[in-house]
Amino acid sequence: MAITMTKVSGPSTLCPKVSMAVYNCAWDTDYTTGGDNLTSIATDFDYVYSINVGGNDTLADNGYIVQAIQPAPGTAVTTSNVKLTVHWDQDPADTGGANIPMTEFTDDGDLSAIGQLTIVVFGQGK
Repeated sequence: MAITMTKVSGPSTLCPKVSMAVYNCAWDTDYTTGGDNLTSIATDFDYVYSINVGGNDTLADNGYIVQAIQPAPGTAVTTSNVKLTVHWDQDPADTGGANIPMTEFTDDGDLSAIGQLTIVVFGQGK
């Protein structure tokens, strides 16, 4: 398993057809290139409208950027179409100040030391 999700709260109905849930997420030593599936969301939501990612200081201090990938509007949530991807700034000093793309994290797949992050999901609950 590459990412462990623990539900903190929800899904709670905010208004008709819009619910919110909060999850804590932690990676182990096996990050999957292309992103890790957020399978727990498929049991709580039919559709996802937005995912907010709350990082932590360990992520920021080491140049990691976490991005949520979600299905296109109107596409039903499955166990494989909602993911978190990790990108990182390998060493911009080596570029002499030039802009470089944030490459996807692939360095041995071990993100266990970056600690927990929190995501807030907005969507249509089940």
